[in-house]
Amino acid sequence: MSQSWADVKQFPWGKYVIALFIILIIGFWPVFSILIASAIASANGCILNETGPNTCMINGQDWGELLYNLGGLGRLALVFVPLGLVSLLGWIYSLGFSLFSFYRKKRPMVPPL
Repeated sequence: MSQSWADVKQFPWGKYVIALFIILIIGFWPVFSILIASAIASANGCILNETGPNTCMINGQDWGELLYNLGGLGRLALVFVPLGLVSLLGWIYSLGFSLFSFYRKKRPMVPPL
């Protein structure tokens, strides 16, 4: 008896891809904020450091305080990046275990000789 395409179960890749994106965004968002603040400051010839806000005039407005706060989120990277890496390792383990058990179920059982 042959199986039709409707009977064949597919591995749920969508759930794992969504979980991966969530882990990467939450785990590395402080790094993204530093990169954005640095790019804005360097594109407008401003100085960005952690000692305090500097004047950064963009289109007639001072953005120095906002850029300082975005750059200051780098301290959160000390917590979120390791948590993101541990979550990524857990995701890899979960994916491997799920793939192993999914394809083990699909393999036909061979009776012992």
